[in-house]
Amino acid sequence: MSNMIKVVEGEEGETVWVSYKELERNGEEEWGEEDADLAMCRSESGVELALQYAKMWCRYAKDLLTWLDKRISLEQEYAKNITKAAETAKSCVTQQDMMPLQYIYTMAMEQDIKTSATAKHTTELLHQRCYQALSAKRNEIDKWRREFKEQWAKEQKRMNDAVAALKRARQQYLQRCEELEKAKAISAKGLEEAGGSKTLDKRRKSRDDAQTKVADAEALYRQCVFDANAHQDELEKVKEKIIVHIRKLICQGDTVLKEVGFKSFKTFEHLDKQFFSQWRYLFQCPKCSSLLHYNGSFCKVRTASRAALTHRLRKMKSKMVKCKQCENFILVNGIECEECGLAVHRKCLELCQTECDHRRGNLFGVEFSLLPREQPQDVPFIVQCCTGEIESRALTVQGVYRVSGSKPRILKLCHAFETQKDQVDLAEVSPHDVTSVLKYFFKELPEPLLTFDLYNDFINIGKEIQRLSEKDHVAETAQIVENIVINIKQLLARLPPCNYSTVRHMMGHLHRISENFEENKMSPGNLGIVFGPTLLRPLVSGDVSMIALLESSYQAMLVEFMITNHDQIFGPAPRACTPPPPVPTAPLPETPPRASCPAAQEGSDSLDGSGASTREHDESELFSFLSLAICCLILLSWTRRNLEGLNT
Repeated sequence: MSNMIKVVEGEEGETVWVSYKELERNGEEEWGEEDADLAMCRSESGVELALQYAKMWCRYAKDLLTWLDKRISLEQEYAKNITKAAETAKSCVTQQDMMPLQYIYTMAMEQDIKTSATAKHTTELLHQRCYQALSAKRNEIDKWRREFKEQWAKEQKRMNDAVAALKRARQQYLQRCEELEKAKAISAKGLEEAGGSKTLDKRRKSRDDAQTKVADAEALYRQCVFDANAHQDELEKVKEKIIVHIRKLICQGDTVLKEVGFKSFKTFEHLDKQFFSQWRYLFQCPKCSSLLHYNGSFCKVRTASRAALTHRLRKMKSKMVKCKQCENFILVNGIECEECGLAVHRKCLELCQTECDHRRGNLFGVEFSLLPREQPQDVPFIVQCCTGEIESRALTVQGVYRVSGSKPRILKLCHAFETQKDQVDLAEVSPHDVTSVLKYFFKELPEPLLTFDLYNDFINIGKEIQRLSEKDHVAETAQIVENIVINIKQLLARLPPCNYSTVRHMMGHLHRISENFEENKMSPGNLGIVFGPTLLRPLVSGDVSMIALLESSYQAMLVEFMITNHDQIFGPAPRACTPPPPVPTAPLPETPPRASCPAAQEGSDSLDGSGASTREHDESELFSFLSLAICCLILLSWTRRNLEGLNT
């Protein structure tokens, strides 16, 4: 029973035990749509399960449609309000001349109007291409589900009526047989008693009537059996038809869901990028964002500190609250964070050092290629810190990478990595906390280390490794291992450079962990089970089906194979270089003078030339800076004269 798994089917919880070998045979390439339909047809409640899943799918699609419709409505309402506010403000601002930064703010309002118009048009297209498509497919599936439900109920009623008629005919046939036996017994008894002829004729006639009734009951029973078998065959055909049709409808619906999700997410991303791009352009506008003209004097605009930029600030609504920075009560000019509730004066933003508690970090959950590193192919510092700490003092710790750490300590360590980067001190941290942080880092990646586009190829290699474990011939096994190593190398070469270097680093680290198996009890197989789903996962992994269970075993086998054959796949680990020779204590012999070669002269000339070019470059930069300063002074004096003329 240990090599079996339990599958629960139907609403009544019917239990079916399936062996792993049968599951693996079904999960190979032979497991297709026909096999799935056959498995559902074999189940007594297959149609009910299919109809129930179709109903759940329709309810799920309805919830998604509600969210999508509300999101589109909010986007359109937001664009409408932004347009209205921008047009009103623009009409007022353009009537006032000689105001500071008037052109910048007018341009921002025009950009708001354009962005809102584009957003409105985009949301209308989103409603037509996504909402209506998903709604139509949902209505189609629900319509067919209702029709199939009625058809299945009618067929079941016919089958139940046929079974009931069969039971009645059988009961009648048995009753007629009993009456015939009684009539035969009475007739035989009359012959023995030698009664009158009339009595004998009467008993003989009763026996003949009983035989006739038995024959009629038998004919009726045979007809009912034939009808029941015919209804059973028809019921099986209808069952197969309903299951196949529902499966096709669900597959079509899943395809529509995928397309709708891709288009809607792309659309919302485009809207967000378009909104933030205009403000980034205005923020990067030189000079105008740093200086304001007020009453003939120039004052610097207050800039928020780096910690203050992590908050979502708004005008403070509450009254009489203490400022978190200066500890004075806020009477006017107060702002607060929408997420963490931090309240400060506007003038205190420059000195604020409290970061938002709810802000998203730049380490966990960030795209792998965007992580901070010196070179694009470098391993992230968190991976280097964690693996280095484990190799320095936890190679022999029992259950390393298998035992989880404390959740509060893990969260605290994650926050430390976010804020302190590679300056985190791990000397006093539990090894299990360090390994849990490393696993959490890989799990939070939007795309796993072994990327989504290569998932099916890696799973196919995992299947080859599974078949390899069943081979007995050593020569054939060696050839298969060599082929698998070549295939893995080709797949790893298709990874981005940063992913490849990190995979190589992790496999070498896990290989060194497995070398201490006797102490830490973590063999390559155990490490594969831990890191298989972490380093390799499908694009959509929400369902826990039989195929998903199989693929998890293939993931573990793949990682185990890469750990075991690390040297063949990635090459031997880099060794320490040869130490330099000792410094000689005896005086060295004098070296005879050499004739100067043309190459050396050319080198000296090139150095002189490079120095001259550097000096020329510095002089040109100084000249450009002085020119810019002179232009600024001229512009300031011209502006002051114009303002004095207006005042007079």
